[in-house]
Amino acid sequence: MPVPEMIRLQRRKRMRGLLITALILGVIAVWDQFGRSDAESKGLVASLRPNAIELLLLERVNAARERAGSPPLALSSALVRAAYFHSAEMAAAHHLAYDGPAGDTPVDRVTLQGLNYNELGENLFASSSDSLARLADTAVARWLANPQERANLLSAGFRATGIGVARAGDGSFYITQDLLR
Repeated sequence: MPVPEMIRLQRRKRMRGLLITALILGVIAVWDQFGRSDAESKGLVASLRPNAIELLLLERVNAARERAGSPPLALSSALVRAAYFHSAEMAAAHHLAYDGPAGDTPVDRVTLQGLNYNELGENLFASSSDSLARLADTAVARWLANPQERANLLSAGFRATGIGVARAGDGSFYITQDLLR
């Protein structure tokens, strides 16, 4: 049975998005493997190591987990890359959604980092906060107020996380938290 043209177009768009995502993540992996260049020292390339707001978010998340009796989450550099890439993609497109504008899913982004897992969760948040501390508090409060994101954040089964924060051209922040076990 022939495949309708619309489905073929959607498949092509998704495949293009996945190939672009794989290419970008491959470049990031090579970059991490062979060190930093002069471009980074001149501020031309963003570091994918957790920044102050991402570490503050991890602190707030682990404090909430402690209050709930769940063990703290360990920070995974591969999950940080997957989370940051999605946040940057959302910020560029002003598009808050689990699936990226090109059709990539949380599963796609995590497996492209070479991670195997038994369970995967993702929490998202966007805000135009002017205070980074308030941004962290508001993001965690919203995640705790949403039943699915609260379940992700407090699940004792999750052991590792990556948090990526990106800023859009209009100054708003996009946050992705990936969790897995």
